[in-house]
Amino acid sequence: MPDHHCSIQETRLKFYNIARFPRIIGAIDCTHVKLQSPGNLLNYFIHYLFLNYIKLGDLLLFIFLGGNIAEVYRNRKGYFSLNVQVVGGPSLEILDIVARWPGSTHDQVIFNNSTIHFKFETNEMGDNILLGDGGYECRPYILVPLISPNTNAELLYNESQIRTRNTIERLFGVWKRRFPILSLGIRTTPDRAQAIIVATAVLHNLASVLGESIPPIDPYIMNQEPIHEEWNVPLAVEERGNNKTSVRTSLIRDYFSNL
Repeated sequence: MPDHHCSIQETRLKFYNIARFPRIIGAIDCTHVKLQSPGNLLNYFIHYLFLNYIKLGDLLLFIFLGGNIAEVYRNRKGYFSLNVQVVGGPSLEILDIVARWPGSTHDQVIFNNSTIHFKFETNEMGDNILLGDGGYECRPYILVPLISPNTNAELLYNESQIRTRNTIERLFGVWKRRFPILSLGIRTTPDRAQAIIVATAVLHNLASVLGESIPPIDPYIMNQEPIHEEWNVPLAVEERGNNKTSVRTSLIRDYFSNL
């Protein structure tokens, strides 16, 4: 993530120039990277339970009942994967990545346990904002679309939010076209897969800086990649008028109503 005043202001300006949405420092979302063979996942499953504050007794009960450890890596589409959180920049660069969570983990859980969440919660990121989709809870520092916009200002907010957030969808497409293994599947254990995913993220950024051309779309690879929007099920009924939505409300009232 940009951490100097000049780079932060530059990032905010680039995002603003997309659809006039102010204060944006990144677009956040998760994408699934297929694992061809989960292998021996006992250690990784124990780590997963620890991250989710599940007691050892629950683990022993799970094993006693004959549970399949690999199933925590099976996502909603039925295949094994890692659910990878990415914060993307306005030029389709990867600003932050978390690649350690099994495919069954919800996007919100990954965000709640991430370093970037801690930085926003402790006000380290100031008044900067992330844009997310309906799979995230609206908060003062992460804004999601309105489910049922009613006014012109709310419609403008949604249009600007969606157009600006589209950078993360385009980023995933370019990243996976540069590295087809992310769509076709990684044939290693999850720990090595995590390292491979992060390495491709670094190389993607380097290719972007050096002006490398974007590979053409391969129909076969595209057929291996599920439609991303199908993952993004809204968390709950839309909230309005509370502290979590206060920044969104004020932006709509004081900014988008005047456009």
